[in-house]
Amino acid sequence: MTTAVKTPPWLAGPSERRLREISGVMTLGGPRSAGYAALIIEDAMALKQLAATFLRCANAYTSPIVRLSPELLFEIFSYVAELEPTNDEELGWIRLGHVSYAFRSALLSMRGLWASAIWDVALHALPEVHSRAGDIPLSIHLKNNFGEDVESERIEFAMENITKARRVKIEECNTNTNLWTLEPRNLAGRSFPHLEELDVQLLYQDGSSDDLDWLGTEVYRLEPMHAPRLRSVHLANVFVPFCPDNLTSLSLTRLKYHLDGTVAISADLLPSPEHFLDMLARCVNVRHLQLEDAIPDIASLDPPLRSSRAIELPSLKKLSLSASMSIVTALWSHFAPLPVEASITIRPDWTDYTRAVGGFVDPRRLSFLSLFMEHFARGSSSHVSALSIEAELYEENYATQCGFFKRASNPAVEEGQPIYLEDTGALGDIYVPFLDVWFSQCVWDAQISLSRLIESIPGLFLAGIETLDVMDVFRDDLRRLLARLPRLHTLYLRSPASSSLAILAVKQSGSSPATSTSETYLPGLRHLRVFDLSLCQDTAIHRNVPHFDEMVDILSSRRNAGIPIQSIHIANLRIYGNWEASDAFVERVRELVPGEVIVNKEVL
Repeated sequence: MTTAVKTPPWLAGPSERRLREISGVMTLGGPRSAGYAALIIEDAMALKQLAATFLRCANAYTSPIVRLSPELLFEIFSYVAELEPTNDEELGWIRLGHVSYAFRSALLSMRGLWASAIWDVALHALPEVHSRAGDIPLSIHLKNNFGEDVESERIEFAMENITKARRVKIEECNTNTNLWTLEPRNLAGRSFPHLEELDVQLLYQDGSSDDLDWLGTEVYRLEPMHAPRLRSVHLANVFVPFCPDNLTSLSLTRLKYHLDGTVAISADLLPSPEHFLDMLARCVNVRHLQLEDAIPDIASLDPPLRSSRAIELPSLKKLSLSASMSIVTALWSHFAPLPVEASITIRPDWTDYTRAVGGFVDPRRLSFLSLFMEHFARGSSSHVSALSIEAELYEENYATQCGFFKRASNPAVEEGQPIYLEDTGALGDIYVPFLDVWFSQCVWDAQISLSRLIESIPGLFLAGIETLDVMDVFRDDLRRLLARLPRLHTLYLRSPASSSLAILAVKQSGSSPATSTSETYLPGLRHLRVFDLSLCQDTAIHRNVPHFDEMVDILSSRRNAGIPIQSIHIANLRIYGNWEASDAFVERVRELVPGEVIVNKEVL
C-alpha cells in the first residue's frame, strides 16, 4: 500500500496544467512525435534533479554535522582525508565537496589539503587541484612501481614546480622512466624557500655517459641551494647541492640494484675525502646519519690530531655505516666520542648480493670490535644488557652479527623480554642497538674462526649482558660464549642442535654440589626460549633427531641442582611421534618449570 503525497501549493497549479497539456496531446490521437516524448522525459529528469536538490536542503537543515563551525569541519575533513585518500581512479575525500555548499566552501579553503594531493589525482585534474592549492607549498611525490610508468607530463610538472615544494619524495622502482631530470648544476644556488624534506631515491644504471655530470667529484663542490628550512635529506644515487648546517637527518646511498641484491658503485662517483669530512663536521644538528657505500677512501686520523680535528656530532641519536672495513675503520678514527645514547649500526663490507661476490676470510674482523672500547667505556657497566650473535655461514648470505643492545626506555622491564619479535624477527621495542655489527661477505676458517671472534670481544662489552640471542652458533662456540656471561638470565636459542642444548645440563657427582664445568654452570639462567627445534619419540626411526628425554633431562638436572629454569617458551617445535607422547612431554616440562610454559608444536 502506498501513501499519497500531497502536492505543495506552489507546485500544484503549474504541475496540473502541464499534466493536462500532456494528456490533451495524447487524446488527440494524432501521430506520435519523438520530439514531444523527449520533452516529457526532460520534464521528468528536471523534477528528479529538483527532488535531489530539495533532499540535500532538507539534510543540510536537519543534519548536525553541516551546522558545525568551519574550524570543526577542517578537523573532520583532515581525518577523512587520511582514511579516504584520493588517487587517479577514485575521488576519495574530494567527494566531501559534493555534499553541500558549506562542505564545498570549507573544503576549498583547505589549501594545504589540496597541495598535498596534487600528485595523487589523475593527470587531467592536476592543474585544477594545483589552482585550488593557491600559494601553499606543495608536497611532491612521484613513484613508479614495478610494471608501472609515470606520465612525462606529471614529471615535467613536478620539476617545473620543485622550488615551490615543502616536501619532495621521488622513488624509482624501475628503469623504464627517469623520475628526476634535474642535474646538480641546475639546482646549484637556486632558492627553495619552503623546502623541509628532500628524499630522492633513484636506480643507478650501469654505463651511463652522464655519471660524472650527476655524481662526479666536482658536483659536490657546487654552491648549495638556498633552503633555510631544510631539515631532512635522503639521496640515493643522485646528488643535490645542500647545506648540512641545519639538517637533523642525513642519508646518502650509492648502490647498484639487482634482482638478488645490491653492490656498491664506482668509487669515482663520490666526493673528495676533504669535502666529505668537511660536510660531516658541519652536521652538528644531525640526529640520524646513514651512509651506505657513500664514504670516499679517506685516510685514518692520527691519534695526536684527534683533539683538534676530530668531528663532533653532539646531537647524534642514530648512526648507520655501510662500507668496506678499511673505510669504516678510517672514518671512525675521525669521530670524537659520540653520545652514549646513540644507536650505532656498522656493516663492514656490506652487500646483500653475496651470490655474486661470495665471501672471504679477513683477520681484521678479530680486532674490529676493539675500535669501540672508548665508546663502551663512556657508558656504565650495565648500560649494555643484551647480546645477539648470528653466524649465517651458508652460501647465500655469508654474514656474522655481533650486536650489543640496551634498554629502549624503562630499565625495570621484567626479565625474559626478547630482542627481536618472535613472529617477524624484526627488532622489538624493548631494546635498541648500542653497537650492532654485521660482518658481510664473512667466512671463517680454522685460524680465523668464530671462536676467536668470541674470545676477542673485550670483557667490558660483556660485563652487563643479561640476555643472549644466538643463531647458527655451534656447540663449542656457544660454550665459549656462555662462559663469558656471568650475569646471563635469559637465553634465546634459534635452530639449536641437540649438542648445543646439552651444554645447559648440570651434572652432579655423588652428594657434592653441581659439578658441571664452570663454563656452562650458568647459575643465573632463569628463562629459556627455543625456536625451530625437532624432537622425536623413537630415535631408532629418527636417528638424527634428539629424543624428548634430552630436553627433559636438561630441565630436570637444573631443578635438581637448585637452579631451575623459571620459564620456557618453545616455538616451532616439530615432534616426530604421536599426540599422546607429545602431550606427555609438555606435561613433564610443566612439572619441571615452575613459571610460564608455552609450547607451540606440530606433531608429524
